[in-house]
Amino acid sequence: MLFLFSFACFTGGSNCNDDFGYYQSQVSDIVESKCLGCHSADGLANTTRLKLQSGDDEGNFEQLSALAKIQTEDGFLLWNKPTGQHEMGHVGGEVLAEQSNEALVISKFIGMSNDLVETCSDEFIIEAQELICDDNAYGKRLLRRLSHQEFDNTIEDLFGIDSDWGSKLPKDNVVDGYRNNAVSLQVFGGMSELYMMTMEDIADTVVSERLNTIVPCSAGNRTIACAEEFLLDFGTHIFRRPLNDDEVSDFLSLFSDVYYDDGFEEGMKWTLTAMLQSPHFLYRSELGVQNENGDFQLTSWEIASELSYLIWQTTPNRELLDLAEQDVLQDRGEVLSQAYKMMNHPKASNSILEMTNQWLGIENLSNESRGSVDDPLSVSVKEDMVTETNRLMMHAYSENMLYSDLLVSNASIINSNLAGHYGVEIDMSQVDADGFAHVEFGSEQYGGLLRQGAVLTKHTLPSNSSPVLRGAFIRERILCQELPPPPPNVSADLPQVAQDISNREKYEAHTTNTECSSCHNLMDPVGFGFEHYDELGRWRDQENGFEIDDEGVVFNIDKDDVPFSGVEGVADVLAGSEQVGECYVQQWFTFGYGEGNREDKDIACAVQAASDLYFEQGETMQAPILSLIQLERFFMRKGEAEEGDTMALNSVVELKSDEIEESYSGDSEDSVGEDTQDGVVVSYEDTSWGSAGYHRVITVKNVSLQSLSWTISYEHNGSTVIDWNGFCTQQGAIVHCEGDELQSGESVEVGYGVQY
Repeated sequence: MLFLFSFACFTGGSNCNDDFGYYQSQVSDIVESKCLGCHSADGLANTTRLKLQSGDDEGNFEQLSALAKIQTEDGFLLWNKPTGQHEMGHVGGEVLAEQSNEALVISKFIGMSNDLVETCSDEFIIEAQELICDDNAYGKRLLRRLSHQEFDNTIEDLFGIDSDWGSKLPKDNVVDGYRNNAVSLQVFGGMSELYMMTMEDIADTVVSERLNTIVPCSAGNRTIACAEEFLLDFGTHIFRRPLNDDEVSDFLSLFSDVYYDDGFEEGMKWTLTAMLQSPHFLYRSELGVQNENGDFQLTSWEIASELSYLIWQTTPNRELLDLAEQDVLQDRGEVLSQAYKMMNHPKASNSILEMTNQWLGIENLSNESRGSVDDPLSVSVKEDMVTETNRLMMHAYSENMLYSDLLVSNASIINSNLAGHYGVEIDMSQVDADGFAHVEFGSEQYGGLLRQGAVLTKHTLPSNSSPVLRGAFIRERILCQELPPPPPNVSADLPQVAQDISNREKYEAHTTNTECSSCHNLMDPVGFGFEHYDELGRWRDQENGFEIDDEGVVFNIDKDDVPFSGVEGVADVLAGSEQVGECYVQQWFTFGYGEGNREDKDIACAVQAASDLYFEQGETMQAPILSLIQLERFFMRKGEAEEGDTMALNSVVELKSDEIEESYSGDSEDSVGEDTQDGVVVSYEDTSWGSAGYHRVITVKNVSLQSLSWTISYEHNGSTVIDWNGFCTQQGAIVHCEGDELQSGESVEVGYGVQY
């Protein structure tokens, strides 16, 4: 349930238009006495957005005013946090009693900041009531760059060639848990040069291997007229809409310049290179056409792309483009009908597995170290664990299971390698061509979403079954409760305790620290339910000779505290929770729409509307995707008419003659490496650009129990280093990369390109 707060105001008293004057006279003293101690540069809450400074009324006023406008599902953040009503608590505890005079001052300030009151009195009441969302909660007009996975899928489906070009680019940033955030997917810094080289390589490969399949003429009739026909026909597939006259003219002019000097194939190569470099290929348009109400209706071409990338993670096929040409995708019923059909197409696995692996955090499990030196987890087991989860999820989607049934299921899909690791048996007569079999386990030990080996192994420390990380996973990914960062200057190390105690007792000891307990009481009691599983995802009856205590409590779920016994009990609690269902929808919303700021009222309202549809449609695995498509947000946008219009104009990339003659097909090899030191595991992967250079993606993971800063340096043998996300700098023949506080168990990806 979403809430806002209405403000009952009694006439009389001073005028409230002067917000800053009210802040100085009424609010400033409260802030200085109640908030400044923690929310300052040296305070416990200096990692939060609120950073106050003593005596700086103007700066503090600006911060408090901005914070006063933020609404979450339960109301205004500035009210819920200090009064102790926020679902995730408040590290500083309850600093304002709800009925105190100080709380009334803050409530009045919230009302003023949101233009909800004009006059003031001594008495001011804050009431909770259901949030009324606008029917027209449209999304913003935007252009969305293809994620690297979408890029590879698109190249493969356009040209019929295998593509790993996208995966070789610097990885897309993770925002709100996913790599396809619409705002973060931009071309920045050295990325433009990387894209230029990538598109040249793709065009060269396509012309060399697939020219006959993309041009509409035989070898003896390859003329300028053939190139024009290619632009009018196949160009629609590349841009996901027909090219306009100016675009056809410009691309044809580029083709002609090369054609007369170097022939048809070379002309096609550079025309195709320019088209792939165009923002009309690299970006998905969601701009729309303005209607009489001032809103923007997406065109059928845009809807075809939106539908295809949501369900298939790739470019629209010919059937969708034909429907767009007929303009029938303005019909909501037709779009939903197409969605049902697309959900049952093999390409739907692209989206389902991409979302699943990012949602559960298991996409890079095979590259992470797990286990001890004496008992390491093999790469093959880690890879098979991810395959197990992917197969189970595809089974759940194809059968359109209830999400709650997936949570409590005792079934999974494993092979003999995993059976040996888990210590179970499978009927080899039931395995498929890949050696996997659907297994119904007779006990609670394995099966279902929460008892997947990949999930259990990912959310631990390398050599410790961390209830903290497992509990945090449930809170953040299954309940959608965002946890705050740990207080600064507080050691995350477990306290010195006797060695002859259980893992649970060690973790229970560190929650005695009052600075830690408010968050750990949300994570640890849930994580204890998984204590029967070691850090390698294997069931254990005892832990270092101690009997397992796997009882716990899920605090603050559906506004209640629910006790449980064991992982089966955790699954039962979660399966019966409306909040868990809403979170599942929210995860798909964030992935599908590329935006997930939970403090944006429009997004919160859209998620609530999608959740209502999810429950109406039976709470099945496919229901969230279909719910997103039934929102008006899928068809409409809001914004200013001039926003993004320049991107729709001619934007052919002009290629210089020396660039056309360049070739960079070399024989350099890709390489990988890993090193562990001082509580940090550093791994890297180099991807060759042939004779042009290479790019290096570095993963830094904190495997200690405390937050760390990190620095790493590498030699390079190139002429130029291109940093791609702000962590690395070139210092002569050395590339130096560094980062600030990296929390326990967290990882960060950085990288750079080297040009020879």
